[in-house]
Amino acid sequence: MQGKSKIQGRILILDDDPLTAQTIDRIARFTGMESRFTTNHRTFFELLEGWQPDVIALDLVMPDMDGVEILSELAKKGCQTDIIITSGVDQKVLESAKRTADDSGLRILGLLAKPFSTAQLRELLGQHNAALVETSVTRPPAPPETVSPHPCLNKEALRLATERDQLCYFYQPKLHCKTGMVSGFEALARWNHPEFGWQAPSRFISEAEEQGIINSLSRYLFEQGIRWFAGLRERIATQSVKACSMLDFDQLTLSLNVSALSLSDFDLFIELRDLCQQWHINTEQVILEITESCAMENTENSLKTLTRLRVHGFQLAIDDFGTGYSSMLQLVRMPFSELKIDQSFSLNAHCNAESRAVIRSMVELSRNIGMKVVAEGIEEQSSWEFLRELGCDMVQGFLISRPLPAEQVFSWLLKWVEDVEQIRESELNQLGIDNALAQRRFDRITHLASRLLKKPIALFTVAASERIWVKSGIGIGNEVLSERGSFCSEIVRSGAPLSQEDASLDSRFSQSELVTEHGVRGYAGVPVHSPKGFVVGTLCVMATTVFSLDAAQRTKLTMLAAMLEVELSEQDNNARQQQSGLLKWELFFHRAQSTLELCQQCNLSFALVDFSIKAPVVEDNNTKAMAECVRDWLSGYCRDSDLLGQLGEYEWILLSVEHYQQSADAVSERLQNRFRQYTEQVPFTGTLRLGVATEADCSNYRLDQIVGIARQRLPT
Repeated sequence: MQGKSKIQGRILILDDDPLTAQTIDRIARFTGMESRFTTNHRTFFELLEGWQPDVIALDLVMPDMDGVEILSELAKKGCQTDIIITSGVDQKVLESAKRTADDSGLRILGLLAKPFSTAQLRELLGQHNAALVETSVTRPPAPPETVSPHPCLNKEALRLATERDQLCYFYQPKLHCKTGMVSGFEALARWNHPEFGWQAPSRFISEAEEQGIINSLSRYLFEQGIRWFAGLRERIATQSVKACSMLDFDQLTLSLNVSALSLSDFDLFIELRDLCQQWHINTEQVILEITESCAMENTENSLKTLTRLRVHGFQLAIDDFGTGYSSMLQLVRMPFSELKIDQSFSLNAHCNAESRAVIRSMVELSRNIGMKVVAEGIEEQSSWEFLRELGCDMVQGFLISRPLPAEQVFSWLLKWVEDVEQIRESELNQLGIDNALAQRRFDRITHLASRLLKKPIALFTVAASERIWVKSGIGIGNEVLSERGSFCSEIVRSGAPLSQEDASLDSRFSQSELVTEHGVRGYAGVPVHSPKGFVVGTLCVMATTVFSLDAAQRTKLTMLAAMLEVELSEQDNNARQQQSGLLKWELFFHRAQSTLELCQQCNLSFALVDFSIKAPVVEDNNTKAMAECVRDWLSGYCRDSDLLGQLGEYEWILLSVEHYQQSADAVSERLQNRFRQYTEQVPFTGTLRLGVATEADCSNYRLDQIVGIARQRLPT
């Protein structure tokens, strides 16, 4: 096998083509598996009963009994063998067959489209082998959910179950998709039946509804969930470990599933509101999850009840979205705050283009109607990455954690927070911005923030190694700040913008070094993300006076933070001309385009200048000396917030924002005059050629178009 590990178990192959069956047989045997194959469905079922394989390779196209019929028969038999579906049919047909099998409870290992390679089959068989190893060695045992007959659930059984604490919640974490930080938990009911073992809600909730005891069951569980949530708050507040300091309980949520029948009994939710008050839980931290089909059954009554729930402060999630028949109008009318994409789409996102297309449309829909979106059933890292790129708000699934017993949640939470912070700081290290002093490449943006927002202090700060590092600062000389009461730490923890009209009045920040030593009162900051999505720090503006930003100013600050993210994503090592230190065209292009987007979005003026110097002569005739002369003569025009790049040995490009708000001709004349004055004062000669374009010259703010206009105005 030459270093390749052997694969355990038996494989049974059913294929109408003997050559294909023999090929699979040989590959399986070569990997170390026992193998048998047949082209007859009757022989297949006999071998299934007598030989008991671990893996089935099943062709969909069979002469007497097609593969879909065989899958149905396997489901009836309760088959739990791993199945590989093979066929030469269209990929969409293969995926439909898989969905049918999934819905029937079969275990589909994967799809194998013909013609296939040895490597593809080996990979699927390897997944089976890995699952065997993980199940037997590495994966902690999950609470068993038996497939035995349903337990008898009646009022007496419910009374006994509650008295004996057999009914409880398990808690599955939900994460912010972009940062990986914990956003909350979904409470999932479990019944530890003395005879039948752990029962999932699908095994007893419907019977509770049929027997009219669902509200009693909900009351018992709601009380348990709110009490646990309050206990989690106390543990976070009292444990003196760093992970707890990085958690803000007020930003966590608890999701509770609600039966359709409970919507007709509003007293249940009044009691839940009172429970929240008793345990000092903000109702806005409680999310009530209602399935799509349930919410749309009686839209008039649902609308009234759901509206009342929002009035009382509860958040509302439409669960299993995509499985019902809600219309766009119904969805817009209902006061939901969160949409949960059904796991049937999320589970296949890593390998199914149709699922990805559906998810993409759901995320866009949610964003357009002001709802947060959660993807359930995340089991593949690639699915998470896809959702992060789409802008999905939250994720949950087995990739992150199975539902946990209450006593295991806190230890899981601490470890997860520590792991995320370790990964975040590792990325800071890779970006070269941890434990380091200020870097000039960020100064353009902090200067622009200070100037555009008319605030005397602007900082780009990074939280690392229990300190706040000032990477670029206007108005404050410190390069390292204390983490105590830090605005930056708060934004890194929450992942959300922060605004303080008067920070000295907020106990969280009143002891901050910026407040006590620099007299800061007004503050506004937004998160800055790394290329992988972690919040690395903040871009903020401050003043020693009270202030608050309006919506247009907040948009400017957010877009300036996005420009910082461009700087972070494009390492500066090869971005500049070696001798002059000016940006090369490729890097100038990306930075200039994001600056133009800011101008377009916020209705700002700009001037782009393309210029060259013909036959230049300087005292030290080299590129570095030339660049210094260029900076000198531009100093009377440029500001620190302007962007300057070098296109060729004697050609440069300049972009300034909200400068003199002059026409292209006026800007050109101003620069020409400045050049003449400069050459009269220093030993520098040459012929200046320049062309200017401004916002008045463009329609779509595309950099290539604007540069083209400027070059057309170069003198011949």
